[in-house]
Amino acid sequence: MTDYVLIDVFGPYVQDANGAPLVNGSIEAFIAGTSTPTPIYFDAAGSAYATSVKLNSLGRPQTSGGTATPIYANASITYKFVVKDAYGTPVPPTIEPYNPAGSAGVADKGFTSVAQLQASSGNGGYETIYIESYYAVTYPSSSGPYGGHYRHRTSTTGTPGSASGAFVFDADGVGWKVSARNRVTPAIFGCAADGADESTELQYTVDFADDIYIDRDYTFSSLTIPADKTFSGPGTLIGLEPTGSKPTRANLTSVDNSSARLALLTGYYNATVTFPAEVKIYGELRMNNALWVASGGAEYVDVRGIVTMDNVSCHGIGLYQVGGFVDSTAGMIISDAADKAVQCSLGGKLNGVSAVIVSAVGRSLECATGGHIFCDYAQIFNGGDEGVYTNCGGNISIFEATVYGCAGEGILTNYGGNIIFGAGTVTNCTGTGISSESGGQVYAPGATITNNGLSGIFATYGGTVQATGATITGNTLFAIDCRGNAVVNALTAIINTSNNSGGIQVRAIQGGVIYAEQPGIGTGKTGLSADDYDPPWQIDGPAGSYIGETDPGSPGCEIGSIYPKPIATTIASGVLTISGFTNSVETESAASTDDVTTIEFAHGLNSWAMIYPVSTSRDVVIKHGTGNITTSTGADITLDSSDKGAIVTKVGSAVYVIPLF
Repeated sequence: MTDYVLIDVFGPYVQDANGAPLVNGSIEAFIAGTSTPTPIYFDAAGSAYATSVKLNSLGRPQTSGGTATPIYANASITYKFVVKDAYGTPVPPTIEPYNPAGSAGVADKGFTSVAQLQASSGNGGYETIYIESYYAVTYPSSSGPYGGHYRHRTSTTGTPGSASGAFVFDADGVGWKVSARNRVTPAIFGCAADGADESTELQYTVDFADDIYIDRDYTFSSLTIPADKTFSGPGTLIGLEPTGSKPTRANLTSVDNSSARLALLTGYYNATVTFPAEVKIYGELRMNNALWVASGGAEYVDVRGIVTMDNVSCHGIGLYQVGGFVDSTAGMIISDAADKAVQCSLGGKLNGVSAVIVSAVGRSLECATGGHIFCDYAQIFNGGDEGVYTNCGGNISIFEATVYGCAGEGILTNYGGNIIFGAGTVTNCTGTGISSESGGQVYAPGATITNNGLSGIFATYGGTVQATGATITGNTLFAIDCRGNAVVNALTAIINTSNNSGGIQVRAIQGGVIYAEQPGIGTGKTGLSADDYDPPWQIDGPAGSYIGETDPGSPGCEIGSIYPKPIATTIASGVLTISGFTNSVETESAASTDDVTTIEFAHGLNSWAMIYPVSTSRDVVIKHGTGNITTSTGADITLDSSDKGAIVTKVGSAVYVIPLF
């Protein structure tokens, strides 16, 4: 009697070169070592056969009538199988020889289901078996579940007819274990994808497999991801439906400890994913309706692939994207992250529009080295460090976001980082509201920057802040502090004397440039006076610092090697009043010569400057030993041409003049 042996050397489905189902391909059977076609069969009786079989859209065999079918081989024949794609092109490798009676790596015996294996006996002489499906269904049923897989005999014994994780025990108690650890589907461990809670079976899958293929949608209430895993497949892991209303930011910040916030979250979510270590996730994972939590000191999940989240939140653990991508919808919550709530680097990305991030131990958002974070409309509250930080080409968009109560700067960028914060609010942070340093850039038109512990805006070392139309009030230090060749645009911004205890509101030093309207008159500045700007409005200050509505005459720098345009000033009754860093001096009534007997500095400016005559036809004579003037030459200094100037410095009430020729 001829034996017909169930075979599936191709696994749960036939794969193309990329590991995906080979859609509408074919399998052709030949006698090994020849090009002679030979039959393969569609039932264990061998009553229906063909020399080739077509594949359906799932890469599974089907009859000529389009019915899904298993395939069997004549146990007395040694086969060669050639797989072809939908266009008839061979897809390697050719499988040859294939001995259905049993050869290395080939199933010795086949079963239709795990239950059939559990009920069988006398299997001890076999090394490998193949199970069509976990459950007793017609293979491969269009309604599932699938899960065809190999198991190999082990020395492990157990209760006859039982199953535990990767092991199934037959009627003799012989243990049969899943052979492959790669591209394992949950169906192999009994998941039916029927909407019921399959946490136990999913846990078996995750514990055993390194490479998990989520072929369908599976439901769970509890899952632990113990180590680095690779996910793939079109299916989704779906947590049990949440209960009631999702906690709001106001709910989460109304309680004062992590345990209380966790209770709010677990009161809503009915599915939990636990990370006992800082695991890496590769490949592509889809998950809905779950709360991710840490145990064992884990601080973050390291996403190296793609994770798509729909209504997934985190407590006690952060999301790090090192080249990976997290795409979150439905207002992700990250509460009480053990360090940073979100970190993106090396091109990593996170899409977390309308995210709620509360009480992170470290920074709430951090982005570096080409990373991208999109958290428009986010609510970032009570972080333990800077609320939002980027550097080295990192890019963060937090349009209309709120940053509140962070224990450092609300927003900080440096070394070429970029932050978009249009129409956002940063308030009640311990440090500066917005800080841009070392080439960093912040785009914050229309932002509200209030009640922060240092200045509202701080820019230095070439940092730039675009804050047109912003509201800058109630900050402990300056409304704007700009230095080190940085630039702040505050045109149409609203600034009043509620900053800096009513002192100077807008300060530019060391080459800083601030664009702002005239105090007391300009848009948003009607509550200010001339004394609220340092240096005075549209008067060049030391080292090129400047506040004005138009560009300064020329750029400045900290060491003064590039000079601003001269400020015109006229001698009055022997008194020369210096108003800027570089001053063009006119004689009184345009006289051909005029003596300077006293030199004063206006507006309390820093006490050194440069002076030149306005014309070669106007001689300016600096009188040594007269008034408060002492010259370095011990004699009068005459400035009678445009290439003759002098440095003027003030020490106390005394003024010293050094000729530059």
